[in-house]
Amino acid sequence: RWRLADFDASPLMDQWSFNDSCWNNFLGDLVTYANSVDPATPCGFVGGQCPNAFGGYDYAKLMRKTQYIEAYNMAGAQAIIRSFNPRNAMPTVTTFFYAGTDDAVWQAWYYLAQGNRGHIAWVENWFDDDRKPRPWLADIAPTWKECAEKIGPLMAGATFLHDGVALCYSHASIQLGWILDAAAHGKTWINRNNDFKLGSAHLGRQAWCHMLRDEGLQFIWLSYADLIRDGVPPGVKVLILPETFCLSDAEARRIRDFCRNGGTVVADHMPGLWDQHGKGRAGGGA
Repeated sequence: RWRLADFDASPLMDQWSFNDSCWNNFLGDLVTYANSVDPATPCGFVGGQCPNAFGGYDYAKLMRKTQYIEAYNMAGAQAIIRSFNPRNAMPTVTTFFYAGTDDAVWQAWYYLAQGNRGHIAWVENWFDDDRKPRPWLADIAPTWKECAEKIGPLMAGATFLHDGVALCYSHASIQLGWILDAAAHGKTWINRNNDFKLGSAHLGRQAWCHMLRDEGLQFIWLSYADLIRDGVPPGVKVLILPETFCLSDAEARRIRDFCRNGGTVVADHMPGLWDQHGKGRAGGGA
């Protein structure tokens, strides 16, 4: 038996947070140095992963340090990147894998609408043995040409319009979700791979995104850093807390202020029962 107030994950979560800060500060130092060599070229990295408990992938920190990113769209990563890229100022791209002509056309338009400037293509099997391009490339070429020459230039610097819906990005909750998953898996934990396909935080995030899109609603992600500093932004009418297990006292105050001013808050389960360090609260964060 155990009580919620006794569940303290802070030794591990604080270490993860420290590691994330070290990684991202190092990335920022590299960007600064690259800019000193070539001030005109944005500096960043490719192969970005989804938000995760470890590896430097706290996107609230990451998007403040890089000037360019290519990231796989796993567990809502592209929507988070788009939300943390005001006025689409930073060049962002994603990886393209061919899975049929219709899907390729859809990917081109979808990711352009998400703010992407292009694709990094995985070109395996794009050409015949004699190095002749496969026929499907000709079918997709007009779409790519229109995106690159007509619509793409209009999107650079454009502002994404949402329908008054924001989802709370709580990286502490992603960390705690990983820990709770480990407790549930028990001894089988070592057999788990592909967190983005199995993690409760990842799947919960995807479920909310899919549901909103299926309803035709455009949304933004609101990071814990921006929530603490500025509160819920004007124009947001509904704030969703997806598996937001962890809330600092400052975040809880901002959310209460939002409610007092007429905003609606929707939470799925266990909101704010731990603080930002992963220390349990007997009475929650309200």
